[in-house]
Amino acid sequence: MPVVKLFYPGDKKLKSIQRRNFFRVPFTVKAVIESEQEQQDVMEIMTKNISAGGIAGSFHHSLLFNEKDSVVVRLSLPNRKGALQHLELKGEVV
Repeated sequence: MPVVKLFYPGDKKLKSIQRRNFFRVPFTVKAVIESEQEQQDVMEIMTKNISAGGIAGSFHHSLLFNEKDSVVVRLSLPNRKGALQHLELKGEVV
């Protein structure tokens, strides 16, 4: 059984190296992304994780959007009773 022994220097000597400002929650659900520009590109992805700062996702085809494009993201999230709650969020591609 592999074992790793770590030294804990105490809270005062710990240094935060996380670049993100928001905690990411692993969550897989289908998302539809639509361009706010005139070309009206639409893409479906599966989310990998969601946070207050954004959504990370995966897709199996070429990306239709460019960095800084304004988009609308539509999510269908199940509630506790199993019914779907629909969210429409505005965002920017990063």
